[in-house]
Amino acid sequence: MPTWSLYMFLLCSEILNGKLTMTMQVMGIRVWNTVVKSLQFADNKEFFLEAKCESMTALENMLGDFIRSTGLKFNWSVSKLEK
Repeated sequence: MPTWSLYMFLLCSEILNGKLTMTMQVMGIRVWNTVVKSLQFADNKEFFLEAKCESMTALENMLGDFIRSTGLKFNWSVSKLEK
């Protein structure tokens, strides 16, 4: 894997984080006095949302835009939804 691809991945992930942070359609969870919407460790990203259809739909649309614009893919076979 070329070195630049790691930087491109991190840049794209930061853009996704920025969009996720700025949108009011995706409602995160409150931990103490901070709203958490996602966490990332290496190439593993976790999303934390209120259990509302609006938040899931907005996140799904945002991920679709991310996939189309970057060419990166999510491994849906290891993804899960928990309450």
